Amino acid sequence: MISKSNESALKWAWEFSVLNPKLTIGVFAVLGLLLFLSIITLKVGIGVLLFLFLAFLVLSVQLFVGDYVAKYKDEEVLKQNICNVQLNNILFDKFPIAMGSFIGLFVVGIGISIAAGILYFIFKLFGVFGYFLFGIISITIGLIFLYIMPAVFGEILKSNSFGEAFNKAFLYFNVKFWSKTFNQNYMFFVFVWMMVESGVSSLIASLSTFLGVVVFGAVFASYFASAFGGYYNNMLVYTNPGFSFGFIVALIIYSIAVGIMLYYLLLYNGIIYAYAAQKTLQPQSEAE
Repeated sequence: MISKSNESALKWAWEFSVLNPKLTIGVFAVLGLLLFLSIITLKVGIGVLLFLFLAFLVLSVQLFVGDYVAKYKDEEVLKQNICNVQLNNILFDKFPIAMGSFIGLFVVGIGISIAAGILYFIFKLFGVFGYFLFGIISITIGLIFLYIMPAVFGEILKSNSFGEAFNKAFLYFNVKFWSKTFNQNYMFFVFVWMMVESGVSSLIASLSTFLGVVVFGAVFASYFASAFGGYYNNMLVYTNPGFSFGFIVALIIYSIAVGIMLYYLLLYNGIIYAYAAQKTLQPQSEAE
C-alpha cells in the first residue's frame, strides 16, 4: 500500500527519476533545448511562443507524473510500470489539460491583478492606515492561495478535457472549496510541502552564490595571469582562456545541479498535487 504523504512523494519523485533513465534524459534534453532556443530567439518574438510551449510541457509533466503515481496502490507494480513510460507519454498525454489550466490560471491572475488595483486605489484614500490594511489583506489572500494551490492543481489533474481544466482553475475563487482544505491532515501535509519547497529553493540560491564566487575567482585569477593577456570587451566580461574555462566549467556544474533539483522538484510537486486532492476528499482516512 502506497501512503499519501510527503515522504512518499519524495520517494516516488526519486524513483521516477532513476528507474527510467532514458525517460529522464529525454525530458531533460527536450526541456533544455526548448529553454535554450527560447532564450536565443527572444529578440525576434519566437522565444515568447517557445517559452509558452515550454511552460505547457512543464505543467504537462507534473500532471502526468502525479496522476500516474496516485493511481497505483502496489509499490512493485508501480516500479515496473515506471520503466515502461515513454517520452511522448510524459510530455503530451496531459498536454491539453496543461494548456487549459495554464490559460485558466492566466485569466485568474488577470482578475486578481485588476481586483488588487481597485483595492489599492480604494485603500489609498485612507492614507498610511489604508496602505497598511491593503498590505495585510494582500498577504492574507496570497497565503490562502498558496495554501490551497496543491488542492486546486490536484483537481485540475483529474480533468479529462481542456475546458474542464480551464474551469477548475477558478476553484481559487470558490470559498466552499477552500473549506475542504481546512482539516488537520491537509494542513500538516501542506506545511511539510512548504518546508521542502523552501529548502530546495535555499539550496538553489546557495548554488547561485557558489557560481558567482567561482566566476569572480576565475576573473580574479585571470587578472593576475598575465600570460593570457586578457582584456575587457564592451560587455565588461574579462575574456581570456583562464576566465573562459573557469566560467564554462562553473556554468556547466551549476546548470546540471540546478537542472536536477528542479526536475526532481517538478516530479515531487506533481505527486503532491495528486495526494492533496485525495486529502481534501478523505481527510480522516488519509492521515498518513
